[in-house]
Amino acid sequence: MAAPVTHIILAFATLFNCLALRFMPQQEVLVGTSFPDIRYLNVVPRNSTHVTKPHSLLWQEIKQCRNPFYVGILIHSLVDICQVDFMLKTKIFQTIPELNDDPHRLKLFHDLVLYPKGITWIHDWPSITRYFDDYLFAERAYGVSDEMLDVWHMRLKSYFSQGLDPYVMQPALPAYVLPGLEELILDKHLNHTLTSGTHQFFLSFILGIIDDFHDYQKTLTLATSMDFEDNVL
Repeated sequence: MAAPVTHIILAFATLFNCLALRFMPQQEVLVGTSFPDIRYLNVVPRNSTHVTKPHSLLWQEIKQCRNPFYVGILIHSLVDICQVDFMLKTKIFQTIPELNDDPHRLKLFHDLVLYPKGITWIHDWPSITRYFDDYLFAERAYGVSDEMLDVWHMRLKSYFSQGLDPYVMQPALPAYVLPGLEELILDKHLNHTLTSGTHQFFLSFILGIIDDFHDYQKTLTLATSMDFEDNVL
């Protein structure tokens, strides 16, 4: 559900905010959390890389897992589930009809807002980009060829390093997505509303970690009741 930057930022936030995971190898976790969406290249089925469970059960599995790559995969699933909950809770497609009921535009907008946090927290995106210079054995274990892993890694590296140019990911998106995204960015009111919503989603996920995902719906209610100005977080 979420786009590449959102997955990286929230996986990094998970490692930082959860003591049980803090000392896991960062590269394996972040490559793992990026891997499930290689499905957009039609090389693996979605159900082989995405896990569907209640928040609390998935979170407990994440904390107990000792395989860093698979921890990344599980965090990816948790982020996707939480983002769907956020969309349902805020009724964002009804609030902003200009999104045309299209989650691709919403998740790319989330990436545009969260990208600077990578600079603040991770210090530089090039350090993350270098994690994708080589393949991990765990990626090959899913039966993906080196050729397709190369395509996926190069696309992610370009996306992370080119100032977040959404057109880098265009081959994996429907043709109508990017023109619609540009309209949202240029409209000051829509931009503000979506930026505030991105901050709400980000905060809800962090609060979920702190609360051990005991009641994410309650956490989501708290986070979405707040109104954020641009760059507040």
